[in-house]
Amino acid sequence: MSLSRSSSRRKPVLLGAALLAVSLGAFPQPMAIAQPTSDRAVEKAAVETAAATALTLESAIARALASHPDAVIAETQVAQAGLGVADLSAQRLQFSADASVLGRHAQTGLLADNVAGTTTDQTGINGTVGLTVPIFTGGKLMQGLRAAERNRDAATHQALMTRADLTYEVTRAFWNLARQEALAQVQQETIVQARRALELTKASYGLGRLTPNDVDRAEVDALNTQDALLRLQAQAEEARVRLAVLVGLPASEVRIAPDSPRKLASLEVASDAAPPASVWPDVEGALEAHPRVQAAQARVEAARAGVAAAHGDRWPQLALITTYQHGNNPFDPLSGARGLGSFSGTWDARLSANLNVFDNGRIGREVARAEGELAIAEATLAKTRREVRSTIDIALIRARNAQQRLALAGKSSGVAAKTLTWMETRFAQGYSLLVEVHESRRSLLTARTQRIEAEVDYQIARAELALALGRSE
Repeated sequence: MSLSRSSSRRKPVLLGAALLAVSLGAFPQPMAIAQPTSDRAVEKAAVETAAATALTLESAIARALASHPDAVIAETQVAQAGLGVADLSAQRLQFSADASVLGRHAQTGLLADNVAGTTTDQTGINGTVGLTVPIFTGGKLMQGLRAAERNRDAATHQALMTRADLTYEVTRAFWNLARQEALAQVQQETIVQARRALELTKASYGLGRLTPNDVDRAEVDALNTQDALLRLQAQAEEARVRLAVLVGLPASEVRIAPDSPRKLASLEVASDAAPPASVWPDVEGALEAHPRVQAAQARVEAARAGVAAAHGDRWPQLALITTYQHGNNPFDPLSGARGLGSFSGTWDARLSANLNVFDNGRIGREVARAEGELAIAEATLAKTRREVRSTIDIALIRARNAQQRLALAGKSSGVAAKTLTWMETRFAQGYSLLVEVHESRRSLLTARTQRIEAEVDYQIARAELALALGRSE
C-alpha cells in the first residue's frame, strides 16, 4: 500500500513539475508583455512621427543650464551688477567733448526810407572738451565702488546657487523618470508571471489539486498587476513632463537614454552586497565655501561700504574741472564776429568745492538708512549660516540612510533569489505548494522593486547633498 501511494502521488508531482518548467521558467525579457494594443500603437506612431531626443543625465543638465529662464536671469543679473561697477569706476575720471556749427543771417539799415540795408552772414565753428577729476569725496566714491563690487560678487555667488538648484532639479526629475520606466519594466514581468500563474492554476485545477477559489484568486491577481502597470505608465508620463519643462522641450519629444531604466530594471542581486564607498564632506569647510553664505557675506560688505559712503557727504567735495574751447567765436560780444579764417582757443581750469552746511538732516537720515541695511544684511548672513548648516546636516543624514538602504536592498534581493530557487526545487519534489512558489516569485519581484527604489533614492540623495553644499557638479 505504501508503494502504491507513492506511485500515485508521483504522477501529479511529475506533471506539476513539468507544468512548472514550461510555465514558470526563467524571467522573460521585460518587453515580452507590453501595454495594451492601443497604447503600443500610440507609442509606435509617436516614435515614427516625432524626433525624440535621447537625454543622458549630463546632457539634460547641460541643456537646462543653457536655456532655463532661471539661469538666464541669474547671468543677466551678474552682467547688470558689472555695469554698476563700470558706472562708478567711470566717475573717477569724467571726460566730455562737444562740437557745434552755428549759422546767422542778419540785415541792418533803414529799409523804410529806401536805404539799402546791410546783410551779414556769420558761421561759427566751435569745439569744447572738458575733464573733471574728483580730488576728495570723503570716501564716497571709493566706498560706493566697493559696494558695487561686493554686490557684483553677491550676484555671481547667487548665479552659482541657481546653477546648483537647476542641477538638482534636473537630476531628481531624470532619476524619477528612470525609476518609473524601470518599475514599469519590472511590472511587465509581474504581468507575465501572473498570467503564467493563472494558466498553471487552471491546469492544476483540472488535475483536482486546486479549487475554483484558487483560480479566481489567480485571475484577480493578474488583473491587479495590469492595473498597477497602467498607474506606473501614468506616473512615468508625469515625470516626463517635469523633466521636459526643465530642459525646455515638449514632453512628446523627451525620452531618456534607455540604458538608465534598463540598468535599474536588471540590477544584479547579491546577498553580500556592500555599501558604496563615500567620502563625506567637512561641514565647517563646506559652510564657509557655500555660495549662499558667500553671497550673504558679500552683501554685508556692500552694506558696510554703503554706510561709509553715506558718511562721505559730511565732508567737502573737491574736484578739478578744466575745459578747452577752440573755434572762431563769431558771437563773442566783446570781440565781435570773426571770419572762418580766424580761429582761437580758450583754456579754463578751476577747483570746485562743495560743502553741505545745512541739509535739514538729510545726511543723518541716509546714514541711519545705510546702518539699518547693514543690520539687515548681518542678520541675513547669520540666518543663512544656520539654514545652510541644517540643510547640509539633513542632506548628510539622508545620503547615509540611502546608502544603507541600498546595501540592504541588495542583500534582500539575494536572499529572495535563493528562496525562490529553493521553493521551486521543493515544489518539483512534491514538498511545497504552488502558492508558496508564487509567493517566492512575488517576493523576488518586490525585492527588485525595492532595489530600484533604493538605487534611485541614493542617486537623488547624492544630488541633494551636492545642492546642500552649493555644488552644480
